[in-house]
Amino acid sequence: MFTIIRHRNLFVLFGICTICLISACSTKTIVIENPGDELSMDANNESVVLGKSSEIEQEEVREYITAWLDTISIDAYVLDPGLQESVYKELRRFYNFNRYQLAWSTMDAPNADSKALLNALAEAGEHGLTPDDYRLRKLAYDVQQVYSRRKRVNLLEVIQLDMDMSMSYLLYAHHLFNGRINPNDLGGTWHNDAKHAELAQYMSGKSVSQVLSMVQPNVPEYRELQEKLVTYRSIAENGGWPTLPPSSLLKQGDEGQDVYILRRRLDKTGDLGRSLAKSSGNSYYFDSELAEAVRNFQKRHGIKPDGIVSQETVREMNRPVQERIEQIKVNLERIRWMPRELGSDYVLINVPGFLLSYVRGGRLQEKMKVIVGNSFSATPIVHADMSYIMFSPSWNVPGPVFIRQLMPEVREDPDYLKKNGYELYASVADLGKKTLDPAQVNWDNFVEDYPHFKVVQKPGPGNEQGRVKFVMPNNYNIFLSDAASPSMFEETKRDFNYRCISVEKPVELAEMLLSSRKWREDDIKKSMSQEVPVKASLPRKIPVYITYRTCWVDEEGTLNFRADIYGFDAAQYQFTHPETSFEEEF
Repeated sequence: MFTIIRHRNLFVLFGICTICLISACSTKTIVIENPGDELSMDANNESVVLGKSSEIEQEEVREYITAWLDTISIDAYVLDPGLQESVYKELRRFYNFNRYQLAWSTMDAPNADSKALLNALAEAGEHGLTPDDYRLRKLAYDVQQVYSRRKRVNLLEVIQLDMDMSMSYLLYAHHLFNGRINPNDLGGTWHNDAKHAELAQYMSGKSVSQVLSMVQPNVPEYRELQEKLVTYRSIAENGGWPTLPPSSLLKQGDEGQDVYILRRRLDKTGDLGRSLAKSSGNSYYFDSELAEAVRNFQKRHGIKPDGIVSQETVREMNRPVQERIEQIKVNLERIRWMPRELGSDYVLINVPGFLLSYVRGGRLQEKMKVIVGNSFSATPIVHADMSYIMFSPSWNVPGPVFIRQLMPEVREDPDYLKKNGYELYASVADLGKKTLDPAQVNWDNFVEDYPHFKVVQKPGPGNEQGRVKFVMPNNYNIFLSDAASPSMFEETKRDFNYRCISVEKPVELAEMLLSSRKWREDDIKKSMSQEVPVKASLPRKIPVYITYRTCWVDEEGTLNFRADIYGFDAAQYQFTHPETSFEEEF
């Protein structure tokens, strides 16, 4: 067993903080000697053997831990200033729940949770996180040093180690639960509500494995993306994939060395139906099987699937495997930003994927194409609740939109407003009452006088908001509508709108949302052709999650990549790699 020795008047350095605990009698510390060592004591040694390690009083441990908590420099452990206060509070709660006793040691040796934590931190890479962010190597080294059978073990070193492990545990759990960075730091169009939870309560009375299993996302898409991360890391470890000359242009019937490189490239990512080793054909000939493989690649990268290897396809094929790994990692992080529970019924829109998914009763009911805002008028990344549908909506034209888009037309043709269904009012109080004649307005002074005027576009086929508007009240005036030409949905990249989102199948979506209220297709189409707006309240609010996923695994298990249309991938990479930029790295 360990023995305990007290020394008088000893100051102990806690990392960068020196803590002096002065009692009425003397300053003291406790040293535990490992049983494998021999304690050399001469006649003048004032140290006294007091007993077994189990006899250390809990009150003494509590005093040391409390003193350490009162003097800790949190910024030495948590680099993110916005996170330091919350992690520190969680640390105090953690030890409060643990009655200010050691959490990771039985005094004689690290306990089972200590070993489980080190193993868990070693596997942080499976979540796209970095073990060294949680001081894994230092913790492993310190455990070895503190409990080495060749040295004396100091209780304060044990407490220091205990605190270090607790800090890494809390930080790792926080990152799994909330994400490593705050999504709202990415820019003005990203607005995610933070998840609030006292992690120390999750941890109380539970093992490390139980807690980490609870705090990480428990959704299939997260686990599927983790599996793809393993696959792409394996590709990287085996040398990555070959690249084509940037000017390559290949199609079915071509032959040569570039075709062989293309075949090898597609084989690496599984786009080729069967492996290159099992192929019995001419590897240098662009046959129908290779053309199908090219189409597979194009589909999962958001490229028109024509089977022709042109500049856009070559550019995506030549992106380094490490870039794709980083893309998977940033999208794992975005899943961690999502609410723990999405609900049984919800609408999820992936902006760079240009897709809407409607889930009812926990099952996918419908997927449809969408058109989103362009890079200059980006669709905000928000969560809101859809509460009603407005058929045959009118449009209250925002002042900046009128001045920027409509006024030049009106100055050219004073009848433009009337021709396009717009009505001009002198004030809000006059809405729906007396309209103004555009020909009687002095348009030269209109910019100054506009706040006194209101412009409304009447319901109709030419209305800018379309014939149906799915309303989800929010601070950014974002809604869904059918306002788009059908031909626009045939494009693979569909970022044509000003902020708001156009849906490919508005009638089908409305019918699904209103099915419990007995609305049918004929009712919906009739309501979409009225001269006055028709409001249909939903039976209950439906959460709408506007997300930004440039990488995901679809229902067939296929890994998809999309272009970073708003630059969020690069911005997110910059937050976690401040020493370099995404563009410089890749």
